[in-house]
Amino acid sequence: MIQPQLFEDKPCYIFYRLDERNSYQNYLWVFMSYTPDNAKVRDKMLYAATKATVRKAFQSGVVVDDIAATTKDELSLAGYRRHLESQKAAPPLSQTEVALQELQLNEDRVDVGTATRQSHLHGVAFPIDQNALQALQQLGNKELAYVRLAVEMSKERIYLDTKKESMTADGLSAVVPDGHPSYHFFLFKHTFEGDYQESIVFIYSCPGFKSSIKERMLYSSCKEPLVSVVEDSLKIEVVKKVCVYFYDS
Repeated sequence: MIQPQLFEDKPCYIFYRLDERNSYQNYLWVFMSYTPDNAKVRDKMLYAATKATVRKAFQSGVVVDDIAATTKDELSLAGYRRHLESQKAAPPLSQTEVALQELQLNEDRVDVGTATRQSHLHGVAFPIDQNALQALQQLGNKELAYVRLAVEMSKERIYLDTKKESMTADGLSAVVPDGHPSYHFFLFKHTFEGDYQESIVFIYSCPGFKSSIKERMLYSSCKEPLVSVVEDSLKIEVVKKVCVYFYDS
């Protein structure tokens, strides 16, 4: 019943209600994002950027599964069954097993003794180079005040663009590039209700017209996984996430 509602060149989001309910008698739902290969690049970029927001905004039930599809067949009953089978291929791991698996993966991907080590963490679209990981860890330890990361499209990696030991909120505008998107992690030192606080803020900056659509799409797609790496793998608390888009007049 879903396939006839789909177009060959138009992305869409679908919330499909199952017959099952949870212990609170709330219906269970499947969230599907359909992005056909023939869709316009601008549409692909828009849907990639808003997927997480749309899912979080859904309040009508409990979302128990997430399917990303590029063809109608993937959203057929047979396609859904294949999806379920693929999920059953490996048994769920305990937190300890996950940590050990990540450690092994990182060891396999690290060239010990070189300065160009790279690690793939938690499904990041592009690998994060070692210098960037070290800078993020220093930021988490309050040894740095600012870290800026960028995507090197030719090598498909996220790398350290710049870092600073001291930085104030007033100085942020001076370090935001106007020619390409960037990821910023800032140690915000401030006083709230009389209490001194040091909070890490993530900022995604994106110029409207000076960067290509492909570049904006890649940065937008990598944004959420990158923050997940920082929070889940590096155990750094990000208290605020901000997206800044700016355009030339």
